[in-house]
Amino acid sequence: MILKLKEKFQAEITGKLPGYVAIFNFADAKRRNIHLGHQKVDEEIVEFSKLLDRAVGNTGYSMRIGGEKWLGFFATNSLESMQKLLNDFYQEQKILVGWKSIGHKDGIQKSQVVTIDAKIYRAMRCVYTYIERIEDFEFIVEELLNNDYGLSVNIPHKLEDIIDSPRSRWECVSQYPSESPNCPFCQGNSFDWQDGDGSVYGGEGFCNTCGAEVSFYHAG
Repeated sequence: MILKLKEKFQAEITGKLPGYVAIFNFADAKRRNIHLGHQKVDEEIVEFSKLLDRAVGNTGYSMRIGGEKWLGFFATNSLESMQKLLNDFYQEQKILVGWKSIGHKDGIQKSQVVTIDAKIYRAMRCVYTYIERIEDFEFIVEELLNNDYGLSVNIPHKLEDIIDSPRSRWECVSQYPSESPNCPFCQGNSFDWQDGDGSVYGGEGFCNTCGAEVSFYHAG
């Protein structure tokens, strides 16, 4: 599917060159899904698509090429609109984050909840480069896709400047409780994990200290 989308994008910008091709990636969208729900993030995806379409204008072109990825073509005189687009999409809001544990042992159930105030950020990661010949399109897009990771958000990064730059993981939540999830019976934090859903604090297993069966959930 992504190949066909790239081919359509290539065909659409052929008559608009030269300009800039940029990839946009909704940073840490999976974590936003966990905290805010899929419906909210789906609405934000639609919102960004509209903002991007407006930013490229009549001289550019935009397309969503994946769940949280877009390609945009900007005319040579509209590069400054890239930063404005990122600024328009960026948001901060206060949320409650933390974990809940529910344990069972010897017919007794116990639970524990730990939460703190935090901020959740809405931001895009962006990498762009100049394109003059349509023959270079495939190579350029692959380079953009291959380098779209570990970069500061809300900044248009020029591809040539970041290829060898250090990378670091960015999370959309400012902080989590310093206290690790623990057993509500003995406060132990070593577990024989049996299952997990890959979400924040999502998992279940047996406490290695007291043997209680404990399930963990996001609380907030």
